[in-house]
Amino acid sequence: TVVPDFKEREEMSKLTLSEQETIIRYDRAGIDADIYTCDPSLMRKLNKLIESNPEEIVLLRKDKTCMEVTIPKNYVSIKKPRKQKLTDEQRKAIAERLNTSRNQKAF
Repeated sequence: TVVPDFKEREEMSKLTLSEQETIIRYDRAGIDADIYTCDPSLMRKLNKLIESNPEEIVLLRKDKTCMEVTIPKNYVSIKKPRKQKLTDEQRKAIAERLNTSRNQKAF
């Protein structure tokens, strides 16, 4: 994973939130989708996908503030967000599992 150095992070932070856009383009006939993004979190996710699937994902362009990739269309998903109503007991159990997980990673 390529971690941006301080200057690159500074460059990325110069973009306003509205400038950190993402465009996903595909058609029904093709098997691939083109993704252009200036969103740092999506860029990190795409970098991880490129590392784990270099034969499927093609990096077309990348600079300090944006990147463009071609990715199989079946990687693109749009879904309804989950709305979960949790009881206080469920929240407490989730918090305990999270704390346990965090403590295990620290060692």
